Amino acid sequence: MVIHMVHPAERIKGSKSNLLEGKRIILGITGSIGAVECVRLARELIRHGADVIAVMTESAKEILSPESMFFATGKPPITKLGGGVEHVTFAGEEEAEKSLLLIAPATANTIGKIATGIDDTPVTTFATVALGSGMPILIAPAMHAAMYRNPAVVKNIEYLKELGVEFIQPREEEGKEKFPDVETVFLHVLRAFRGGQGSGVAALVIGGASEEPIDEMRVVSNRSTGKTASEIAKALFVEGFEVALLWGRTTTPPPKVGEITGFRRVEELIKLLEKMKGREFHFIFMPAALSDFIPESREGKIPSGGELLLRMRSAPKVLNLLRDLFPSAHIVAFKAVGGDDRRVMERKAMRYIKEGRADFVAANMLKDVKEESTRITLYWRDGALGSFEGDKFRVATALVKAVMEKAGG
Repeated sequence: MVIHMVHPAERIKGSKSNLLEGKRIILGITGSIGAVECVRLARELIRHGADVIAVMTESAKEILSPESMFFATGKPPITKLGGGVEHVTFAGEEEAEKSLLLIAPATANTIGKIATGIDDTPVTTFATVALGSGMPILIAPAMHAAMYRNPAVVKNIEYLKELGVEFIQPREEEGKEKFPDVETVFLHVLRAFRGGQGSGVAALVIGGASEEPIDEMRVVSNRSTGKTASEIAKALFVEGFEVALLWGRTTTPPPKVGEITGFRRVEELIKLLEKMKGREFHFIFMPAALSDFIPESREGKIPSGGELLLRMRSAPKVLNLLRDLFPSAHIVAFKAVGGDDRRVMERKAMRYIKEGRADFVAANMLKDVKEESTRITLYWRDGALGSFEGDKFRVATALVKAVMEKAGG
């Protein structure tokens, strides 16, 4: 009787998505304490369909057991090079198109060796071959902040960038440049495989709710988790765009995929946009929940009790301003509609386009919006382009692709 055992890594493969299906990620692990995050990172990449092979330095083995990475990936980690010439087998020319070398975490020592062509560890030898074969390389530095600022380290990083190596910005915390969060690494991996149709092109995402003060304590605002804006920013980043975010109040933190500037009031947002005048944005997505009215604010705190009557004026329409400030941008507006009549939704969406305020409108019924999922219909000048339904990242990805196709990338 033969019993076929299925490794736990196989059971989770593709459980979140197939975005990395058919892709191999060589995970180079060096001697930083950030190595303890590699089990979680490997499992996350596998959940999106990837095959993961760990390659470890001797220093990494002192922090993270090779058995832990065997458990995480379902494949014995490479801790030394032998007659199997693993560095050529997995990082040679034939593997370059479907594989990626991700060195995470990367110490200053390893970065320096790669920059100077030294290959005295399995990780640096893989990097030497990958640089020669044209395989994409991603590096996530993790070290003390003073080391990260060392002119020699800065020079090595800049040199590797010139060679085409991509770097993932570390997470700044407690005086250290720490291992980035797993989602950020995943997005960089996905971006590297996608090839980046939007490479070198800028996109702006305006997300979150505005807050208009009633007094020095209270505000009038709209509901907004910021989830849709966050997923659109991620989708744009994955497609290779240089993303700028203007971020209001949300329950979702902004994704670490680009330049982030916060705002609270509509008028504060307008000032930020006016400062951006002259910047070339290919796309502007505006899923922000902005106030339609601004109350007359009072000094101090209004005493509680009794009735409170608010006198409010109409807020400036940011969508109208975008067309004036960024005339060459393709503007994607968002419209949420209550009730059940989708014909009403279509009329309101098409009015935005006919009035010239937006090139595209992503519209939905409020009843279709949930915490993690949504349904959106995309309109442009000839009517509906299609409807997208599912988790918000999948919907955002489909939305961005549809807009890119119609706008010419």
